[in-house]
Amino acid sequence: MATKRKFFRTMFNEFTIVGQIGQGDVGAVYEVQDLNEQPRAVKMLDPSKASRDRLRRSQHDIQLCMQDRSRNVIRILDYGTFLDGSSFYVMPLYPRSLRSQMRMGIAPADVLPLFAQILDGVEAAHFFKVSHLDLKPENILLDPSTKSLVISDFGMSKFLEEDLHSPGTNFPYAAPEQRMSGEDVGPSTDIFSCGLILNELFTHTVPSRSGFTRIAEVAPEFAYFDELVEAMIAPRPVARLQTIFKVKGELIARGNHFILQQRLDAAKREVVPETEIIDPILADPIRPIDKIDFRDGSLTLKLNQLPSEAWLRCFRNMKSFAWNTNFSPANVTFSDQQATLRTPEYDAAEAVRLFRTYCEKTNEDYKEMVCREHRKRIESARAALAALVRDQETRMALFKKIEL
Repeated sequence: MATKRKFFRTMFNEFTIVGQIGQGDVGAVYEVQDLNEQPRAVKMLDPSKASRDRLRRSQHDIQLCMQDRSRNVIRILDYGTFLDGSSFYVMPLYPRSLRSQMRMGIAPADVLPLFAQILDGVEAAHFFKVSHLDLKPENILLDPSTKSLVISDFGMSKFLEEDLHSPGTNFPYAAPEQRMSGEDVGPSTDIFSCGLILNELFTHTVPSRSGFTRIAEVAPEFAYFDELVEAMIAPRPVARLQTIFKVKGELIARGNHFILQQRLDAAKREVVPETEIIDPILADPIRPIDKIDFRDGSLTLKLNQLPSEAWLRCFRNMKSFAWNTNFSPANVTFSDQQATLRTPEYDAAEAVRLFRTYCEKTNEDYKEMVCREHRKRIESARAALAALVRDQETRMALFKKIEL
């Protein structure tokens, strides 16, 4: 889709077109500069493909990119509509697509770090109930200087639904269920496309029903990926690995420890790696924030949040700390979001100071305990995965030796 525009505006910015850098199924991509001369990319959608009805149907998918949910999902910085009805959105500028990088060459040792980022981006979308449904190397953008990668073009599949079922069209990354009208599509559809991309990253061929080059043929040291690819591209969706979590588990079990599982931080609405601990007390450590009452030698304080049972145990068992003989943790009782300090009136200010100190020390001990237990859980889960794979390989090797 060509354009005669030299510049265009949104409510808060103005963009000058530098030149066209790509042409996709539903629009063209241009390099632009904003008012601060920062390089950006703009995707201008073809109104014949991206009608208002299709835009409405893809709204939820596209809105995923308007928030900073994951470092591996493209961020939409701005957007708008021209008078002729065509729409556009503004993104960070990435020098290459995965497709162009594949043409330049990717060493086998560099494949998995890139593929891990693809999995992270796709999984992040799945956490927010968004399936891409049009994953291909052209829709994966890459900054070779940082080796960082993002998934782009969320929601575009809804613009191509009619084309997908038209005779003679070629969508090599589409799953079998996408080629049959009325079939359910979802996360396992994206897993199918990811499996095709993984195989292509090594072999430069896209698996098809008529046969394909296997990874073992071009990179024997990564031969175990062939089994993973087969599990990802099973023709029937129910026969595939059902989640990115399972795909990652297969890779982690093979000793790829740099691959991290992810979780959704519901409070922040962000996807975080498994190494990041989601704990309200670590985010906002326990401390007194207000005075409530002083009566009969007891000062009641309001805390910033409700202490957990684990935090209270740490408070009672503080390590390496010299108590004040007049006021120790034994002088404190907790109830809901309150702490009551037993102290004479003339010593109340000192009791509050010491209580703050005890809280700070408890917060340190609690953080150390939580981090230690979190590491143990991750290590235990990874060890269990590795043991399961070793057991499967041992049984398969035994079966091959047995002749009946």
